[in-house]
Amino acid sequence: MSVSLPSCEAGKTSIWYLPLVRFLNSSAAHTDSVWKASDVS
Repeated sequence: MSVSLPSCEAGKTSIWYLPLVRFLNSSAAHTDSVWKASDVS
């Protein structure tokens, strides 16, 4: 992987990447709770 990215570009990437990770984590947790709920019923 190239390390020649400017720091401002890395900052933009993390600003875009962190909310995406949070969204994927919350979506995975939601799916998990749906599966558990369907198991119970």
